[in-house]
Amino acid sequence: MSDTGGGHRAAAEAIMRALEHLEPAGGVRTVMVDFFRETFLPPFNRSGATYRPMVNSIPWFWGFGFRATKPRPMRALMAGIEVLLGGRTMRHLFIHRNPDLVVSVHPLATSWPCRILNRTWPGVPFVTVVTDLATGHPSWFSRCTDWCFVPSEAARQNALEEGLRPERVVITGLPIDLRFATLPDPSAAAAIKAEYGAPPHKPLVLLVGGGEGMGNLEGYAGAIAEAGLDLALMVITGRNVALRQRLEQRQWPIPVIVTGFVRDMPRRMVAADAIVTKAGPGTLSEALAAGLPILVTGFIPGQEEGNVDWVVSSGAGRLTPDRASIQATLRDLFAGGRRTARHDAMATAARSLAHPNAALEVAGRLLGLLDGTW
Repeated sequence: MSDTGGGHRAAAEAIMRALEHLEPAGGVRTVMVDFFRETFLPPFNRSGATYRPMVNSIPWFWGFGFRATKPRPMRALMAGIEVLLGGRTMRHLFIHRNPDLVVSVHPLATSWPCRILNRTWPGVPFVTVVTDLATGHPSWFSRCTDWCFVPSEAARQNALEEGLRPERVVITGLPIDLRFATLPDPSAAAAIKAEYGAPPHKPLVLLVGGGEGMGNLEGYAGAIAEAGLDLALMVITGRNVALRQRLEQRQWPIPVIVTGFVRDMPRRMVAADAIVTKAGPGTLSEALAAGLPILVTGFIPGQEEGNVDWVVSSGAGRLTPDRASIQATLRDLFAGGRRTARHDAMATAARSLAHPNAALEVAGRLLGLLDGTW
């Protein structure tokens, strides 16, 4: 894995926790490796750190690179460069770790690590877990991989188009926090709202910007609060302390709860009646598991565009990149302090796409590969 967006670390951690859940006696030992930091030569071992500044400041350039590297010759060139930068260390890593199974959750760590593994430890399975919901980069789909676990039928079709064998491509959903598999009953939503200081019988809109509080959260919060609707708002500012302080100091026309980084997102999503977020695959998958209508404020060019198309075309969400579209969508979802039929239809569509048990399913299949039962 690598900390370069797309929920790679979150997916890896969800799988590791699911393995621990299924093997509580410690029968399986897992090791997480950031392939950029731990295998690439300096200064390229710091490449992962350039991801977030790039997508924040020059997203068009990231989108250009995403599209330019799609053709097969460009992918082969990229893999060759990666072998030069990290191939020797990756081989030493495999020799030292002596793995029984290798899992990749990153598109740039598929073909070349798989081939090195095959030469180092022939017969050790290599599994790819795709974290892009629908139209991921073709680099995800290396024919070298033994098994490919994908989040959706759209992603499965992409894998087949790249030449992967149908019987080796399995729809599991995107691995997310295990707590989404055992969410409180929706009837508990009013009581949970009250726990967080929200009015228990008003619709609650959840506004999130990831762990770093990214995006125009302040502007979106203003749009929601000034939509003229009888609802409440909860804003998760993550580690963005300055943003949290600004929002806490504002005077709002509706009840607004502002909080920083949280570790109880599953419970907060149960309390919510809709979510406003960017198109990160992890948050989208969690919102689907909670049955929330999704207002998508933006996306990373190339990488997250397919996520938006998939959610919107299914009827579970809408693209709302500005104040007017956010307010118009909220007026479709809520009226008179209540949910509308449109809200309920979008919530049903969200649940139909959800895979709350994805981490457990992936972990179960990995254990089956290890003991020969699958």
